[in-house]
Amino acid sequence: MAWAGQARANLGETYPEISARYGQPVKKLPGSLVGDRAVDIYQYQVNGRRMYVEFMEGKSSSETVYPPPDRMLFSEDESLAIARQVSGETNWTELSQRDGNVVWMSEHATALLNKIPGHRDSIFISTIKWDLHQIQVARGNASPGSKNTDEKPGNPAARILKFHRDLAERGDPYGEYQMGLRYLNGDDVPKDPEKARDLLQRAVDQGESDAIAALGQAKMTIAENGENAAHGVVIQSAKFGVGNRMVDVTTNLAALLRDQPDGFLVNADMFRVDPAPGKKKTLTVQYSYKGTNGILTVQGGRSIAVGMLIRNAAK
Repeated sequence: MAWAGQARANLGETYPEISARYGQPVKKLPGSLVGDRAVDIYQYQVNGRRMYVEFMEGKSSSETVYPPPDRMLFSEDESLAIARQVSGETNWTELSQRDGNVVWMSEHATALLNKIPGHRDSIFISTIKWDLHQIQVARGNASPGSKNTDEKPGNPAARILKFHRDLAERGDPYGEYQMGLRYLNGDDVPKDPEKARDLLQRAVDQGESDAIAALGQAKMTIAENGENAAHGVVIQSAKFGVGNRMVDVTTNLAALLRDQPDGFLVNADMFRVDPAPGKKKTLTVQYSYKGTNGILTVQGGRSIAVGMLIRNAAK
């Protein structure tokens, strides 16, 4: 059984009761899983892992549980055991299962086992009352402090996706890590290795150690996708902009070089992004050619071609 002897907080407990069990929270987050200001969410640090607990009307209404530090995965039996302990509910029915992700429902609660291949599992348990409240939020029928959403709040997977996205947009390293994984693996979002690498790099820069391995995987994927097979040039990274207003255009540059190996002008129109409107910008490319690494900087408005990269690597 997972976490033998570990006392977990229970749904329905008050903030003082849970804080007495888990210790004082690391921080209070600015919004709930669907942006409902009527619900408070706190991040706790328990045995080296983050725990997120939401409170509605003064009592805990949802909790996210992670494996202990030396483990990555939960079995379905372990997940149900944790759901029973946290919720106090004994009879559970499986509602759906996809790619190892499982949703269960009991009389007064729901539970989601969330799996991303190669990364740490999580279990999200919430009360039916909390679920119904989120549906009201989405329909605009909840408290005046709530805001509408296009997500499907009745779907636990959609709620967690929005939770991760909102955290990432606020610059939270855990949210950046989770959204980076999603874009890397195509988990409920389109696969986008470039976006994944950007998010994972931000998470690593803020000390999110779990993101390190995923960042390496994203960089490898980008390098593989960026190869120009006809010329042996591999684009490792490409930044376009000025000063601290630089954007990652690795995937765009690789595609442009494949389509236009004889050259094209470096400008915002070609990359379809302008990080500094009205300012002179540069493109800085890190790449390899036949085992030789190279760096090339091109001023905006000038051309870049595969031949330039090859000649630069030969210097």
